[in-house]
Amino acid sequence: ASKDNVNLTIVTLNDGDEVVAALFTLENSSNDIIIFTNIGRGIRIKMEELRVYGRAAKGLRQITLQDNEYVTNANQVDPTKKALFYITSAGRAKVTDVKYFPVMDRNEESLQLITLEGNEMLLYVASVNNKTDIVRVYFKNADPVDFSISELKIATRIAKGEKVIKVPRGDSVVSVKIFTNNK
Repeated sequence: ASKDNVNLTIVTLNDGDEVVAALFTLENSSNDIIIFTNIGRGIRIKMEELRVYGRAAKGLRQITLQDNEYVTNANQVDPTKKALFYITSAGRAKVTDVKYFPVMDRNEESLQLITLEGNEMLLYVASVNNKTDIVRVYFKNADPVDFSISELKIATRIAKGEKVIKVPRGDSVVSVKIFTNNK
């Protein structure tokens, strides 16, 4: 006997809402969550502030958005790593000390995380070890490029990123993977 494929609703969305991130987490996790936006702003909240709901429930607003602002992604803060890595769609990146991005209350006014230029947007924020972690940057069209987090100087929270990779004309950064160099 074969079963028909069944599509289940995971979350009920309001008009205009989209799912931009899904994070695997343990229910009793002590990790914090960073939610960040296209204009380089973000909020850091404790995982325990997120409530557990049924599959079809609507969630609660976690970040207040300005006009023309939208959430680009979210990530967990790894408590064993003491730095945060940021990268923009234009290939500019920076590293900051995680202690300069404080834990906040849900819906508290978001903080400026990086200074952007032109049509650039904040694409990714992740916990890193600034001595051993490697970043693999994926482009819309070009082949991936790797670089070491240790190549970046520790910056302030609102600083611009450094141009660490050349983004081919007409291309953009679309994804990032962080891994540890075990050499």
